[in-house]
Amino acid sequence: MKYPFLKLILAVLLLFIIAGCGQGAEKSDPKESVPPSSAETQNTLSIPDLPAADWPENKTPAELPEYTAGTVTAAAVDGDGVLTIKVKDTSQSDLDDYLARLQSAGWIVAPDESEAELGLHTVRFDLQREGSLLQIDIYTQEAGNWPDGDIPPDIPEPSLGTLVGKVELLETMENVWYFNYTYDGIDEAAAEAYMNGLTEKGWSGNASQMYKAFEWKSKRYEATIEIYETVDTRTTFTCNFYLSAAEPASEASTTQVAGTDASVVGSWTLGMLSGGQFNADTGKYEGGASGMGQ
Repeated sequence: MKYPFLKLILAVLLLFIIAGCGQGAEKSDPKESVPPSSAETQNTLSIPDLPAADWPENKTPAELPEYTAGTVTAAAVDGDGVLTIKVKDTSQSDLDDYLARLQSAGWIVAPDESEAELGLHTVRFDLQREGSLLQIDIYTQEAGNWPDGDIPPDIPEPSLGTLVGKVELLETMENVWYFNYTYDGIDEAAAEAYMNGLTEKGWSGNASQMYKAFEWKSKRYEATIEIYETVDTRTTFTCNFYLSAAEPASEASTTQVAGTDASVVGSWTLGMLSGGQFNADTGKYEGGASGMGQ
């Protein structure tokens, strides 16, 4: 062998290199590079409570007092203009006390205590999470306008109160129309005064229902008005008006009554067409759907 010592030295160096690599591998522990499991970290995290917020005084009606029993956690207005307020750490008894305050201030509180109304404002209450979280929804309607031009002028608007919302005129069948109108500020006495005042405008009947026949746009109509509901200082009226079965004639027409020797002078009405009975003494049909004849 030409270089025996050189080969020996290389062999020893090779042994040292192999030994050093083995010790480095033993010091590297794969467990140390693995993060703790998500289950372990979840046990150490705490979920904070919802942040406290102030009562949104600048968004609530001035007539609505602050709800102070509990902590306001959120307040926001949705796309329909409804303001929603969340209150935690409250109870049914707290809500009862608040509703009593509203009632004392003139609010109309529903019997089931789920709603309160005053003027154009409506407030709804919903206790959640076994009565510890209260949701308050507040909505303010626009003052309505009397539908002049859409209804006959012989149907008069109340002179008191505020019209709540828009009057929707519905045609329930051909040439028969119906609508409700709700006024805040009209109690039972004011509602009866409105109804009795209709007699001065040619209406007949009593405080519960009034009737009138009239001409509008060169046609003959009949109408009824009645009180649908009164709750404290808010009253809803119902009106029906319809086109008479015959146009007003320049000369009176005579119609023979089938099965009798009597005749009717004048025009046929809705009462004749819906089961009314002819009264020979008055010469009129009475009863039927309209309750009155011509």
